[in-house]
Amino acid sequence: MYKVVIDKNEIARIINEKIRDKKLKFTKYYDYGIDKRGIIHEIVVEIFPKFEDIFAVEIKTLKSGDTRYELFYKIDKVTSFSIATIPKEKELIIVHAIKYQRDLSK
Repeated sequence: MYKVVIDKNEIARIINEKIRDKKLKFTKYYDYGIDKRGIIHEIVVEIFPKFEDIFAVEIKTLKSGDTRYELFYKIDKVTSFSIATIPKEKELIIVHAIKYQRDLSK
């Protein structure tokens, strides 16, 4: 089960409580995924802290019991980007990054 948050105040709360100021840890699945999709790691690192560009957060409870927060960024009129994260106590696990050649905010 998952829910999508689009309220700007709720997105800001999630970012401040779960995402901001944590050490990033990238999974092997992330490395495989960006390579398969032709995404450059430095672009993901550049986009990630632009929290003001986030228009939605998808929250999903995983089978492991962890909660995944997928951050959806609006890059320009025709490009969106998502970065899936799992917050831990002091680090933020980056699961995958996907570039969409369409505006998902609509």
